Formats: sequence, C-alpha cells, structure tokens
Amino acid sequence: MTVDRAYAGTGLGSRILDWAGDQAAHRGAKWLRLDAWTTNPRLHAYYESQGFYHIRTSTDTNVVSGWVAQRPAALAEHGLVDAGDRMTP
Repeated sequence: MTVDRAYAGTGLGSRILDWAGDQAAHRGAKWLRLDAWTTNPRLHAYYESQGFYHIRTSTDTNVVSGWVAQRPAALAEHGLVDAGDRMTP
C-alpha cells in the first residue's frame, strides 16, 4: 500500500487499512495480513500502531518484502466508498 505524500498525515492510510479489514470481514476472513520491506522499521512501527502484530520475518536473502504482520479482520467505519476498481474518500 502506498499513499500519495499529498495525503500524508490525513489518516488516509489508516482508513484504507480499515477498509481492507472491513472487506476481509465481510468475506468471512479472520485476519488481515500484510508484508513489508524487511529493512523499513519505521513502516513496521506504523503498521504496529495500526493494530498489526509481527508474525515473522523471512530469513531468505532473496526476499526483501518479508516482514509479515496481521490483525483481526473487523467491520469498520472508514468513510470510503468502493467504486468497483477504485476507492473514493
């Protein structure tokens, strides 16, 4: 997931994560799982601040995006509208 820097600090990333968790919960999933660059502890801290907890980090030297975290999938008020292939705030 990436958010345009013009929207940094607006809470959009948090809303997108809530939207994803809401979509997962509506489809019967128990978890929302993600992976991130193993070399980006600042991003790991962001995801942890959003309720994710670290599961594992790949030790495969060929895998850069191997830091894995998850949080329970849950219904959420996120204010985003699913418009098919795009979302609108």
